[in-house]
Amino acid sequence: MARSFDPVAVLKTLSRSLLRKFLDLHYPIPDNDVPWTLSASPRRITFLEEWMSLPEDQRERMQLTLQEIFHLSCEDGMQSLSTELRATRPESLADFSRLPHRLDQAMWSWLHHRDIFDHAILFAQADRLSHGRLWKRWKVSPPMQLEITAENLKALEKKLAAWYFTREMRGRHCSIHHFQRQNGVHYLFAYLDDWPNALMKFNAEGQMHASHGRYAFNNVFAYDSHSGMLDITAAPRKASEETLPRMFAETILGISQLAACRIRRAYRLDHLLHPQFEFKTDPTDSIAHIQLTHMRVGHRSVKPDGRYKELGFGRDESLAQIRDCVRKELVDADLDRDLLMVHSVGFRLKFRSRNNARARSLSFHISAPNTCDLKEKPEDLRQVGEHCLKLWSITND
Repeated sequence: MARSFDPVAVLKTLSRSLLRKFLDLHYPIPDNDVPWTLSASPRRITFLEEWMSLPEDQRERMQLTLQEIFHLSCEDGMQSLSTELRATRPESLADFSRLPHRLDQAMWSWLHHRDIFDHAILFAQADRLSHGRLWKRWKVSPPMQLEITAENLKALEKKLAAWYFTREMRGRHCSIHHFQRQNGVHYLFAYLDDWPNALMKFNAEGQMHASHGRYAFNNVFAYDSHSGMLDITAAPRKASEETLPRMFAETILGISQLAACRIRRAYRLDHLLHPQFEFKTDPTDSIAHIQLTHMRVGHRSVKPDGRYKELGFGRDESLAQIRDCVRKELVDADLDRDLLMVHSVGFRLKFRSRNNARARSLSFHISAPNTCDLKEKPEDLRQVGEHCLKLWSITND
């Protein structure tokens, strides 16, 4: 569920010492004029009255920054901040970890390590923009190293703009921003201008009017040059089926013929029904229970006849019980077992509780050949999920 920004709640939650530094940077006022002192608790209504008395332009700038701090205070944002600090400012990691909650950690990063904050917020923004979209995955074999240049970025911008403009009458302009995370994965954020839209807004005089503009939408490419995994999320999803990986291969990887760089299916699911299959686990992942929540099975023919079965399973159903259920449903639906294909599955992992805290869980969905929603999960849970996919031979990377 998406988190909603509430400036009053943010102001009340932030520690007063960090809030005082933040306010002084934006609007330094002597203590005898506006009491931004520690004695003026942000939980008192008088503080909010003082806040509303600030000049409008100053207050808007501060609220925009507070929104960034709020959006970075999620689990993914904290993971990104701590990873960047560990790699570039290890001497500051202890101070960061001692802060009582995530909002203070995000605010402290903005105050003391603005470059790390700005880098982390880019990924947080990209995660929000792509929320609700599934990521498509391809395996580039053999893996290839990236050489990002202004020329190949410009070439990809031109191809994206041409594709969207000729098919959807949007995307005339495209701007791609490249960043590399500490784990080595290259991210290319492609921003394109959307269809014209009108938003209602108030001007400085308090009068409402329609503001017309061509706002931006985005596609995201994530490429791991070590494993050769290419993940793409795009609007609409059909653009990522064949077109976008081909564009990436031709412009960024420098391959004129896609056949020269074999991009194969990323996920295999049929073997989940084999009698010998069992869920393997790694003790370091602290997994207490694995549930196969649902499965869609149907024909594997090139032109499917539209017959398939969507099956749901209970928490305590074993793999043997699930296989018996599938066999029974195949008979009832008159599906040929020899032509059977597992189209999609859902998993739920429950982790062991630590320090009497509530046990965490991870639910994710996979569709053959290359669709998965793990990329939207918190970084530490995503890593466990991808580790399980390797242990279960769903991926081969």
